[in-house]
Amino acid sequence: MASSPTGSGKTAAYALPLADLLSKKDTARAIIIAPTRELAQQIQTVIKAVMQDTFMQTALIVGGKNMQGQLRKLKQKPQFVIATPGRLNDHIKRRTFGVEDFKFVVWDEMDKMLELGFREQIEDIFNRLPAKKQSMMFSATYPKRVLKLAEKYLNNPVKVITEEVNKPNQNITQKVIKIEGNEKLKKLTELLQDHSKAGKQILVFVKTQRAANEISVYLKRKNFTVVAMHGGLQQKVRDKNLLDFRQGLVQIMIATDLAARGLDIPAIHCVINYELPQNPEEYVHRIGRSARYKNKGISYTLIARSDRADWKKIKEFLNN
Repeated sequence: MASSPTGSGKTAAYALPLADLLSKKDTARAIIIAPTRELAQQIQTVIKAVMQDTFMQTALIVGGKNMQGQLRKLKQKPQFVIATPGRLNDHIKRRTFGVEDFKFVVWDEMDKMLELGFREQIEDIFNRLPAKKQSMMFSATYPKRVLKLAEKYLNNPVKVITEEVNKPNQNITQKVIKIEGNEKLKKLTELLQDHSKAGKQILVFVKTQRAANEISVYLKRKNFTVVAMHGGLQQKVRDKNLLDFRQGLVQIMIATDLAARGLDIPAIHCVINYELPQNPEEYVHRIGRSARYKNKGISYTLIARSDRADWKKIKEFLNN
């Protein structure tokens, strides 16, 4: 069981030793389970970079992608399978794929998986895995629901905590702006105008898919280059929007907490919390999208009267 702050190199920390182990064992395989398609794709990118000079292969098993293409990949018996719980269970139920022979299992962002409602799928996967295996569970935080799963399925696990995960990156300058509720959109526009003039990439977080869509449309009318990112978009749209943002073709992304984890875009300079997250710990993940690789970053949090109770919870979490 391990926890480490966002952007600390966790994926490489398990991908490197796993690649070394699997390169020495012809039949050994590893499965990595992540909460979102974007995080799973990011993990596959890291693993491919790690093993680019080896014979090993990967398969990405996520929703929104062609099932037949995934089946062809799985039939090649890849050493690494990276999956989301929902699509992995689809394959298991259809008997097109089984997890019974995987000797190495990584659960990445377990707290986020449970938050997204994957408990039933997670338990089903746990029960199908072989009795003898090495399990690695990574979680930014360890609430009771995560600890209960660990107690049930892990055998006397070693616990590794690299540093306090409730402390934001020190390279991020945090600014809180208290405003009236009906002034949020006006203030957001002002902040975007200031930072977009400097050519910086900006990530704006909202609570709902509807808010992401509506604000994106509004900003496009104001001649900003902007895309939305949320779970209600088709996968091909999500992929294109993320690629355009990563390559700097658009300057602003309006996103739900889908983008709070798994986004590794070094150029993000500014994060704006237009709306506060549902859970206090997501605040750290959100602003951690900036200041990657020891760069400097800045975050703005807009606090209306209706946000004060949630902001108080976030401050208590940060001060624990």
